Amino acid sequence: MANTYNAGLMPNIIGIAKETLRESAALLGRMNKDFSAASGQVGQVVNIGVPAALSAAAITPTNIAPAGTDKTIGNRSLTIDKFYGSTPFAVTGASGQNYDLNSVMEQQIREAVRKVIYQASADTWALYKKIPRIAGTATQSIFNNGTTASIDPLADVFKVLRGALVDPMNYDMVITTTDEANAKKVTALQNVNQRGDSSVMIDGSVGRTQGFNIFVDHQVPSHTIGTITTGLIAKASTAVAVGQTSFVATTAASTGACALKTGDSITIGSDVYVLAADATQASAATDVTLTILYGLKTALAGSEAITLTTGGGTCYQGIAGDLQGISAVARIPATEVLGVATQGNHFPIMDEVSGMPMLLSFYSQFHQVMFQATALYGVAITDEDRLVRVQTHA
Repeated sequence: MANTYNAGLMPNIIGIAKETLRESAALLGRMNKDFSAASGQVGQVVNIGVPAALSAAAITPTNIAPAGTDKTIGNRSLTIDKFYGSTPFAVTGASGQNYDLNSVMEQQIREAVRKVIYQASADTWALYKKIPRIAGTATQSIFNNGTTASIDPLADVFKVLRGALVDPMNYDMVITTTDEANAKKVTALQNVNQRGDSSVMIDGSVGRTQGFNIFVDHQVPSHTIGTITTGLIAKASTAVAVGQTSFVATTAASTGACALKTGDSITIGSDVYVLAADATQASAATDVTLTILYGLKTALAGSEAITLTTGGGTCYQGIAGDLQGISAVARIPATEVLGVATQGNHFPIMDEVSGMPMLLSFYSQFHQVMFQATALYGVAITDEDRLVRVQTHA
């Protein structure tokens, strides 16, 4: 004989929570990282040394040693300027008593970590606008030669990096999911007798191809390239010294105009630069100021042609090369101020995907507990010469 209970009296049991889905954060995983569980604060600066340029000279034997030449050792600074946290979520005492929330809370914490890492990855991808060298076009996939699926365009990316003296042993390439799908359609990668293994056909893995370790990232950004109408030149009879980061250009006569965007790659002679600001001039034969990152490599005398490095359009901006040219610094957010502990209980954790240190905090409140994941970090391009943007059809 058994007692009969009203169904409304039974505790609500929630099944195992659905596994949290994660975006691929390949770029964040492959770059140069200084991650530490030490406490940090917004505004901390990490300096990375940059060797001074030297030259070679003929040796003339003599009994007197030559005098040394003073050089300035430069540096690139990386500032910890990002402090992000997941949306706080709370559990009331009643919920904890009425529901079996163990598996739900585990996955909710994973979701909190995912959102913070998603932000860090987005901040890293935004750095593409600081990479001058560029390959590929807005009209086709990096795995398409314009008419058919092909690995031929990868050779052009390889050429740009080799010309920049980047060690080919360190070539990585981070692409979109669409490019990954296009790569799997390339016959040379499908056929075992051509590729040498069956990774594409059996595992669906593009892997190492044409000297590149291929990775996929869900956050590859798109960029709409600006325009130059008819032509653009450096202002006539106007000298600009090496190292200058801004100079005046002039639109072409009659129908000249320009509407350039931050992050556009321009070519002057054999040098490639990236714009640090928009530059718009709707009138012909009229001056416009161009601002670039890193400074001029070659002095301008005036009237040099200025062109977009690649064609126009909207395209995704993958990144290839030695990804150690991108750096990230992350520290654990401080849990005390002037020796006084902040509110809540705090536990240092590490994201299992990216390796980024984070802080998981629990705040005891009136009949409820609130949870939040936070991260403190900074990202920067610390060696743009190691990198190339890979434009691919959007």
